[in-house]
Order: sequence, then structure tokens, then C-alpha cells
Amino acid sequence: MGEQQTTGAGGRFMVQPLDGADVLAEHREHFAGMDHIVGTYFPNSFRLMARQPDILEACVALGRVVMRRPGTIGIPLKWMIAHMVSSAAGCRYCTAHTIEHAADVALTPEQLADIWSFERSPHFSEAERAVMRFALAAGQSPNGVTEAHFEELRAHHDDDQIVEIVAVIAYWGFWNRWNDTFATPLEASPLAFARQHLTARGWEPGRHAAPAAEPS
Repeated sequence: MGEQQTTGAGGRFMVQPLDGADVLAEHREHFAGMDHIVGTYFPNSFRLMARQPDILEACVALGRVVMRRPGTIGIPLKWMIAHMVSSAAGCRYCTAHTIEHAADVALTPEQLADIWSFERSPHFSEAERAVMRFALAAGQSPNGVTEAHFEELRAHHDDDQIVEIVAVIAYWGFWNRWNDTFATPLEASPLAFARQHLTARGWEPGRHAAPAAEPS
């Protein structure tokens, strides 16, 4: 397949992406076990990054370590962090992707419903609340994390766990900048999911509004 001409929030992609089917075929071994991401569509963020395949492979490999193994804090908490930091950073693309994927692999239906009332919801623990506050502060620009945030974390998490928490924040910080800079158009599935579950709290797709045509 060749490249597809697809439109984005500003009328076109800022940089022409490669065809997702071609990228997946060429780099299939790097996406093993990622059917939740590439099973129904190939993310536009990956299609853009595939123009530099070494960078794509490195990012996928880092994501495998940071996000796909439970580590010391567990998969559910990692996706709570990803969603919070992306929302605080203002990346509507990553906010939509993280809430959809969190619902698939991590959050209970009750947590999904209460994700933005976590401070008072009985479906989140004090330890989870401390981490989500930390992620919200870390996603701001300039960074809003204070010594008090670290003290609150230390009431529930040891230093090894805190390093892993910050690794998740930093990993999504990369994707937040990547997708907001490119105004990456949201694919149909995460766009619809975010509209269903986040619109009530003021989410809108903004610069990521127009979903690109997906590869056949």
C-alpha cells in the first residue's frame, strides 16, 4: 500500500503519515501482544512516527517496559496516571486514548464513571488518590509538583515505586508533546469513547477533532 491522503483537525496532517497496514507489516514483531492498540485500527501517532522507524521502535519498546508490565505499582494505577497527566497537559488525543485503554485493561466500570470525582469516590483508595493528584500536578506547565506531593506519595509508596510513577508520567509527557504538536487526528474508536465518557466534564477533541480515514 502507498501513503493515504487524510485530513486532520487543521484540514491535513501537519506531516503526511504512512499507511498503517504497511507500518504494521514491516514492524509486526514490535507490536506483538498489542492487539488492544492495533487490532481494530493503527494509531495515527504511530503512523507519523513511522517516518523515523528507529524512533518508533524505541518508543514502543519503552512503552512495553513502562506501561505493559505490572512493575511495582500495577497496570490499573499506570493507566490512571496516564489519563491524569495527559489531561493536565491538555492533550485531547492522549486523554481520549488513555481513558479508552484504561477502561479496556484496568478500570472497573465504577472507577470509569468516577474517574474525575476520584477525590470523593469510594472506588479509589487513598494511595490511588495521592498518585492521581501527583500526576495532575506533574502534567501542568510549569510543573506543579511540590515537596508536599512527594510527602503524600511516601505515605503510600516507597522510593522504587515513586520512580516508576514518574516514569509513567514522563513517558506520557513525550506522547502529549508529540500529539499536541502534530495535532494528531483522533481515530474513530477513541474519539467516540471519549465523547461518551468525558464530554460531561468538558472534554472536546479540539485540534484533534477530525478523524483520519483508516487504512483498509
